Amino acid sequence: MSFFSNLQFYKLLNLAGVMFDLLGVLLLSYVILAKEAVQSVIADHISRYVVIFSGSIPASMFIASLVASICGAISANGVRVFSAIYALISMLPIYLIFSSPILEPVSDKRYEASVRVKYLGAIFILMGLVFQIVAAAADLWSDK
Repeated sequence: MSFFSNLQFYKLLNLAGVMFDLLGVLLLSYVILAKEAVQSVIADHISRYVVIFSGSIPASMFIASLVASICGAISANGVRVFSAIYALISMLPIYLIFSSPILEPVSDKRYEASVRVKYLGAIFILMGLVFQIVAAAADLWSDK
């Protein structure tokens, strides 16, 4: 991504927001109608992956943009800004997942899988909304 000549970080933020909104809508619409076993698998495994990827994706993008800037990439600064904002917004699901009943083995709270899937879907939609609001604000204040 660092080698695209006209890359703006707020466009990447908007794309990330739409993807998180899509995941949230899928969780809240399809998975709630699924069987209890499917909901349990999704509530147990996807919430762990959200926590893992919330930290590893922005860190790896930041490191890759540093390497790309050494190689002479044009838009490495935009990718670094995007990864920093992504990391800050990703702290939201990590905090909400650890303080809510989504990660059942970690927390002491016990809820049904359908409730945990609803929480996870709501977190995805909230993250997507925050991404899109930040992207819109950055677009408003950009010079281009």
